[in-house]
Amino acid sequence: MEINVCSYSRVSTDVQDYNRQIADIKSECKKEGFTILEEFAEKMSGRKKVRPELTRMLNYCKEHADNISFVVVSELSRLGRTSEVLNTIEQLHAIKIGVYTIKEKLQTLNADKKPNTTTALLISILSAINSFELDTTKYRSMSGLLNSAMNGNWGGGKLLPYGYKREEGGKKLVIHEKESIVIEEIFKMYVNGKGTGQIATILQGRGTPTRTGVKWRDKVIYDIIRNPIYYGNRIYHKDQKATKSKPERKGQAIVIKAPAIINEELYIKA
Repeated sequence: MEINVCSYSRVSTDVQDYNRQIADIKSECKKEGFTILEEFAEKMSGRKKVRPELTRMLNYCKEHADNISFVVVSELSRLGRTSEVLNTIEQLHAIKIGVYTIKEKLQTLNADKKPNTTTALLISILSAINSFELDTTKYRSMSGLLNSAMNGNWGGGKLLPYGYKREEGGKKLVIHEKESIVIEEIFKMYVNGKGTGQIATILQGRGTPTRTGVKWRDKVIYDIIRNPIYYGNRIYHKDQKATKSKPERKGQAIVIKAPAIINEELYIKA
């Protein structure tokens, strides 16, 4: 009986090559007597939920479900990360197409098109392991970033808070002499009764440059006044409300000492 399949290959970055995966799949299919009807391959991180070639492969399988037995991959992780693997397999099982993996030697559907219970258990275990490994990697990354911050380095992106800069040839956060004068003046003007809009107008009127070249605005002044880094307290990994682009983040805030531009008394008054 002829067994028709599709193949799917993926690497995470543009500098990687999926030709080895394709060659391995062709060799395995020849050995097992599979006929490859269509090949799909792409260069994209498994963290991406939307992957064009994966989507195209799933659509192709839906259109030709009666003529396809398996989607062949070199290893389970090529389908994605954690829940994405199970989601893809569930979509394929819904149209009676199984997944065949070369590395793990898994076949998710039996000859009668029913799920292989042993394989289903193995896939759940492997997906859980993948999730654990991803969480471990994230933990190590966060731990490294925190350790770097506690050593006085800035790892919060290219745009540093106004009034600060990186030390020449290094990563440590140091005071920007000219900008620090402006910061101190902003706090003093606010304590003496000037509003954020008035302060922005004053700075803009006398041509005080901003970091990015845009106009001074009251929101910028407001954010400066509320930032405890200016009296030497840098808040690391604070709680964050969910936004359209970022999920909610909960965790105990960590206070790290930073070079102070103003004293705590002036900050509290403001």
